[in-house]
Amino acid sequence: MMLNCTTRLQVDRVLWRLFLLVPTPEDAVALGALRDGGNDGFDGKSGLDRIEEILRPLGLHRKRARALVKLSEDYVAARGAAPLPGPPGATGSDDDDDDGGGGRGSLGGFFGSSRRLSAPVASLHGVGAYASDAHALFCEGTLGVAPRDHALRWWYAWALERRESERRERRAARG
Repeated sequence: MMLNCTTRLQVDRVLWRLFLLVPTPEDAVALGALRDGGNDGFDGKSGLDRIEEILRPLGLHRKRARALVKLSEDYVAARGAAPLPGPPGATGSDDDDDDGGGGRGSLGGFFGSSRRLSAPVASLHGVGAYASDAHALFCEGTLGVAPRDHALRWWYAWALERRESERRERRAARG
């Protein structure tokens, strides 16, 4: 959603400002619902206006801001999570429900938690083939099916080779 009709370099220039404003999906939902800034030092801007301001250099900033909030709403609903406790940006820990990801074709989920969504990632607002494949590879650790994107296929080939190399090393160490 951020890379549509723009370049990686342009997105990189705004991404960290966006993450400072909305570090979690819950923060994006809360900010998207904020209609009036009140006395918070943002000149009465709505939450959506604040997100749009950061995304303005990318173009399509109104559409991107609304899509980000909608994706966050869908994600929070699919995860079945209540807003996280603590200050904005507090992420809590999901380490207790991590099963190690030792399943067939799995890398164990390099990033994020092992908590599964109740809906397929591809069904969330704004998620296409690239995002769906990237989630499967990096969040779920799944190596079952080759991704459709060329850059993800490079990473996929590297991950398969790494897994096979580790298997060979374990076999050699045993006998």
